[in-house]
Amino acid sequence: MGPLILACAPAPEEAVGPSGPRFDVGEDSSCALDGKGRIGCWGDDDFDQQTDVPSGRWEALCTGRHHGCAIDGGGAVECWGYAADGTGVVAPDAEFTSLECGGWGACGLDEEGAITCWGSNAFGGLEPADGSYRALALGDTLGCGLTEDDAVLCWALLDTHDERDAPPGPFAQVAAGRSHACAVGVDGAGACWGRGDEGQTAISTLEFAQLAAGSESTCGIRLDGSLACWGETDEGRDRWDAVAGSPDGEFLHVRGFADHYCASDVDGVLSCWGRDDDGQASGPSGFSLVE
Repeated sequence: MGPLILACAPAPEEAVGPSGPRFDVGEDSSCALDGKGRIGCWGDDDFDQQTDVPSGRWEALCTGRHHGCAIDGGGAVECWGYAADGTGVVAPDAEFTSLECGGWGACGLDEEGAITCWGSNAFGGLEPADGSYRALALGDTLGCGLTEDDAVLCWALLDTHDERDAPPGPFAQVAAGRSHACAVGVDGAGACWGRGDEGQTAISTLEFAQLAAGSESTCGIRLDGSLACWGETDEGRDRWDAVAGSPDGEFLHVRGFADHYCASDVDGVLSCWGRDDDGQASGPSGFSLVE
């Protein structure tokens, strides 16, 4: 199956207030905001990932295994779907500047640089390391944060037989997968660490603008806007990259989780590819992302 291509209005450059991705991918579903800030989700709906999305206007969103969360213009967060223990993912009554979803919960970053997490902590990914942060990333079972001095700290990270600590920075962006993490240096150099038995940490010497990590794969946007992917997916054990799996084009943002990815290009067009057994890379039905 070729990549899904949808029109997705980009966030205005002059926007202020909470920030974060306007689209995201989960275990078996994906979500995006349209031009009016409304949420549209597609893929699996066994845990009401589509039917229970909140109405209203939202600034950013994130998705996990079977849940999603969105942040409004005032920094308030609302979540839907379910956590590992079968209960709902309930956001705290607080204001945040950004948020990220992990496998079974979510974390928010406030204006003081503090991280607050909620949901099921069955795998320890919701226990952030002490520090002051300016960005965070959550994977399926781990979390990482970009500190105020551009270092990366990770928690509940990786398998015990793999390297836990991030290499020295300074870094500009961080991404977390299931058992590995990656970061982009301020000079554009990429670095990946953690479990790498499927090649997911075998990053090239290319320079990147952004990286995204899945279960056993990684994708990045090169400085020229093109996509590069490495590692393997769960289905067929086939190696995939920008030629075999991801679309051509000039991209600004990429998000990954489990075995599929979505990326938005310079025109605000959203393309998704990878595992699609629940329609997570096939797009919403009857929902316009540009109106």
